[in-house]
Amino acid sequence: MQKATWYRAGWGLAVCLCLAVYSQTQDLASRMDEYINAHVQMGKFTGAVLVAREGKILLSKGYGLANREHGVSNTPQTKFRIGSI
Repeated sequence: MQKATWYRAGWGLAVCLCLAVYSQTQDLASRMDEYINAHVQMGKFTGAVLVAREGKILLSKGYGLANREHGVSNTPQTKFRIGSI
């Protein structure tokens, strides 16, 4: 029974994603922004996001702080140190 519930949830998510792909670009961008902002408010995300489809930018925005000490916000151009040490 648990597997059936998991599969239904998976299909529900797939349907939602398909509907999102076909919705209006502005509506999709505003919903993505709203979703990301909710995670920023919960303290679960800080960074920059770039979402594009077929060569067209849907969302390009920085979220949260790049430098908490100096109060510098993230932007789409913020450079992040990534890699392993």
